Amino acid sequence: MSKLSGASLPGMTGGGFYNLHSTLQDAAIRKVLPLWRDALKDVAIAGRFVTIADYGSSEGRNSMAPISAAIEIVRARAGAQIPVSVIHTDLPGNDFSTLFRTLIESDDSYQKKGAEIYASAIGRSYFEQILPANSVDIAWNSWTLQWMSQNPVEDPDFLFGPNSPHEWVREAVTQQQEKDWRAFLSLRSIELAPGGRMLCLFGSKGDSTLGWEWIPEVLWNVVQDMWRQGLLSDEEKLRINLPLGPRDLDAIRQPFDQEGVFSGLRLLRAEILQSPDPYWPAFQKTQNASQFGENWKNFMKAVFAPVVRTQLDPSGDTSARVDEMFERFAAEVAVSPRETQHYVGLAIVEKIDSAGSGDNRQGPDLRAF
Repeated sequence: MSKLSGASLPGMTGGGFYNLHSTLQDAAIRKVLPLWRDALKDVAIAGRFVTIADYGSSEGRNSMAPISAAIEIVRARAGAQIPVSVIHTDLPGNDFSTLFRTLIESDDSYQKKGAEIYASAIGRSYFEQILPANSVDIAWNSWTLQWMSQNPVEDPDFLFGPNSPHEWVREAVTQQQEKDWRAFLSLRSIELAPGGRMLCLFGSKGDSTLGWEWIPEVLWNVVQDMWRQGLLSDEEKLRINLPLGPRDLDAIRQPFDQEGVFSGLRLLRAEILQSPDPYWPAFQKTQNASQFGENWKNFMKAVFAPVVRTQLDPSGDTSARVDEMFERFAAEVAVSPRETQHYVGLAIVEKIDSAGSGDNRQGPDLRAF
């Protein structure tokens, strides 16, 4: 069984495509910015400079507003001249060139917030330790933790494990997500400085629904049609999988004990929010179903095309078949437009100071994960 894992996972579609077509992600980020600002009002600021980590930056568009807000709040408290180091991290295959062009060219770039703001980037999976112990004052993480560190199982009858018809597939996804969440938190506990805070925002689900179940259903119908027409082999049909596992509120809270502490981190806030669908209002106004399908196609290609490409036989024309797959997806969406009421999970954590229980300077034993 072939599994994507760790640094072998591809990043989002590069060349500025993800920046251009991540409007849905931006809508959720804008929704939680007031909570982010509130969380930073009394975050510990003790050093001669402040370090902000951006875990999962992609091409940078969706990092500009939250990092700008963090810089504004820090400098309002600690002085306009305090140096700020912003470290963007993502997988080695990420398009860091576009990230740095965004920092230079975007009108929304946080580097336009003043002098002494230093940006850098690291290409490494956050399922490893990335930064020195006790070095991060503020951490932002959005739209990454719904991705599993690996695809735990191949489902013969669907491409999205959480909605599989098989209980054994759904259970494998749940177990992988629990391990990943614990590993991520334990590693960030090493890197956060005492009193440092982190916000995580990721794809989630409500009490009984994800809100966007129809999306993988449409894509799965396309995959089956291409398979029946001989455009995909039996093995490729089996391998095509979206390795995501949205968490509900219980899963977010699960690692933390009754006092809300896990691995030296205290859970300050956890909730599920309904996020806006940025494509539906435009469709209601124009009734342009083709454009509605195009919007969803571009979102899906920006996020999932690199993964699907790795799951196809490289001896064939993978790019052409991936393009064909998402063109068919757009056409299917246009046939029956619908509003998406999707959900995002929010977690805000703070590292307990060195005297607090659970401080783990030696880091986690990842064999346990």
